[in-house]
Amino acid sequence: MANQQFGLILFAISSSLLTTASIIWYMRRKKKPLEYIEVGKVGEICIYPVKSCGGISVQEAECTARGIKTGQLRDRKWMLVDDEDRNLAAKKEPSVALIKTSLSADGQNLVLRADGQPTVQLPLVPDTTAQLVKAKLHESIVYGYDCGEKVRQWLSNIITDKAYRMLVHEDNLQGRKFVDNPVWKERFTSKDQALYHYMTQFHVANTASLDDLNSRLETPIGMQQFRANIIISESNAFAEDKWAMLKIGDACLSRTHDCGRCPITMIDRKLGTLRKAEPLKTLRQYRMLDKSHPDSKFQKSPIFGVNFKLVTGGSIKVGDTVYAVLQ
Repeated sequence: MANQQFGLILFAISSSLLTTASIIWYMRRKKKPLEYIEVGKVGEICIYPVKSCGGISVQEAECTARGIKTGQLRDRKWMLVDDEDRNLAAKKEPSVALIKTSLSADGQNLVLRADGQPTVQLPLVPDTTAQLVKAKLHESIVYGYDCGEKVRQWLSNIITDKAYRMLVHEDNLQGRKFVDNPVWKERFTSKDQALYHYMTQFHVANTASLDDLNSRLETPIGMQQFRANIIISESNAFAEDKWAMLKIGDACLSRTHDCGRCPITMIDRKLGTLRKAEPLKTLRQYRMLDKSHPDSKFQKSPIFGVNFKLVTGGSIKVGDTVYAVLQ
């Protein structure tokens, strides 16, 4: 009888421990809902149709898996390449910064213009029967349709008479794969693709951070030096350092890494030349990451702005409230 009672007691204790362990396991397994807080407003949305050239400010746009767009106007949809079909970087040919972009009156064409030159127009819906070109963008192989001889001749009048041409991307083509980047590939999956973007599909910057930088510079600069897509206003300087996720309008974005700045930020976009030092010299004085930081892979590149990838697509507009999950 005693043995039976002892067995019942052991069974009760075991059952209680098992129940407690199950509750603890469930509570740990159950994810807490993400806590978003208000961090600012969308002050500006900017699309850069041609990589390295001037941008177009828009009032609303759609965040998609391959970047930001409005109608057929897409961010980094066109790209200049050299005679070996390699991406023409602005730090190599700063004069590409003299090329400005806009939409035609009927909204069907991208208009390219530069001082002293007639304008040239490119259809927003490209000719997919044109020559398909295999090109190199950093460490990735990308594809694009040749935009033709007319724009090639136009470019030769601006960029030191060299034989550069322009490619255009279309949805039927493979996008740039961010997993090709050996430095940041662990932050992406094979599904993370873009058009002719470098780091990620979305670059976010903060006007308060620019104000802070300008307070340290002899000659203030504009946000166009950093070529951000989504510019946040009504926030605190460098608050973006702690934004892990963003919810704007219908869209949700996830942080991939800080944006290390390169010499492209030093281009004088009125003259098409490289400045000697700023803003990198000043940024290096107070925006370098400690070696212990997980994003400290930029070596001598200071940080300004944040790179994001898409979680949920959707529309955003100027004036939208921006919510963030802090890291």
